[in-house]
Amino acid sequence: MLDETYMTVATNSEQLRIMNLETHDCASVLGHKDIILCVDVSHDGQYITTSSKDTEIRVWKVLRSDNGHIEKILCIGHGVGHTDAVDAVCFARKTNAFVISGAQDFTVKIWDTSKIHKYKSDVQLHTKSTVKAHNK
Repeated sequence: MLDETYMTVATNSEQLRIMNLETHDCASVLGHKDIILCVDVSHDGQYITTSSKDTEIRVWKVLRSDNGHIEKILCIGHGVGHTDAVDAVCFARKTNAFVISGAQDFTVKIWDTSKIHKYKSDVQLHTKSTVKAHNK
């Protein structure tokens, strides 16, 4: 949830949906090439991260007007490196310094997002660490 007014939703499509809980309006944001499987919002509500069957993660910047309404959602970063669908993604709970993802390729990746406040366009994210989770 972005705040008491907006909620992010993954809806079995490649579109990220932003629901206004007061007006019931819904905005769609395109970026992924396959179904979004997971979505998370940063602790300060300024950023959204998503993961998808397209094997990528994305980081989105939430742009608001002076009255707090969402004006635009911009993709400011994407992470490429998993070799199968990315089932889980989340921001660090107290900082925007990293995002963690887990995929069906049995890896967990930590992505460096410490400079996302400087990003103006879609840049490729880099991993800080990759761990092989387990073998079946």
